[in-house]
Amino acid sequence: MGAAEQLVTIGAVLLGALTSHFTNHSMERMRKQHELLTRWDDKKLHAYEGYIDKIRSSVFLAVRLYERREGIHPSSKNEEDLRRELLDAGWERGPSSGSCCSAVTRL
Repeated sequence: MGAAEQLVTIGAVLLGALTSHFTNHSMERMRKQHELLTRWDDKKLHAYEGYIDKIRSSVFLAVRLYERREGIHPSSKNEEDLRRELLDAGWERGPSSGSCCSAVTRL
């Protein structure tokens, strides 16, 4: 094997290594970009968890008020206290929920 053939072989190996490196680099970069686009931020997730907790408490209070009004389940609290708690829970969800909770005060 001559020197020219060895240089061609070394060149082909280097070309293959560079091609593999750039291909892997671009694939990793695309994967990271996709991961950044589709990941949940901790702040968003925390905000959604808090909102869901507030919705659950509002639903729970609405059920307790309904059960008290219909006599399904007796409650130690009177109806006015349950309405006030439901209204407060609605206001905790946000200002837009307060308008729908104002119907509670009319009941």
